[in-house]
Amino acid sequence: MLVQAIARRREALHSLVQRAEIVLSARTASYNKTISQDLGLCEETVGFWRKHWVDNTAELEKFKDKPKQLREAVGQVLADRPRPGSPGTFTAE
Repeated sequence: MLVQAIARRREALHSLVQRAEIVLSARTASYNKTISQDLGLCEETVGFWRKHWVDNTAELEKFKDKPKQLREAVGQVLADRPRPGSPGTFTAE
C-alpha cells in the first residue's frame, strides 16, 4: 500500500510520516484517543488528519488505476497547506 511506503520512507518529512501512521492506525483503531496514545500525538491532531483523509478518499479513488497520479494525490492530501501571512523578511544571507 502506498501509505505504508510513505510511513517507512527514511528520507520523508517527519510530519508526513506521522500523518501516514495516523491513516494506517485508523484502519485498526476505532478511537482517536487510542491512536493518539499509541503514536504519542495530540488527540485533536489525530482527529484532524483522520477526517482530512476520509474527506479526500473520493478524490483519491479517481486515481486508483493510475499509480503515478495516485502517489502525487496522496502526497498532496498528507501535505501541509500553505499558511496565510506575509513572507519572511530575512534572507538566507
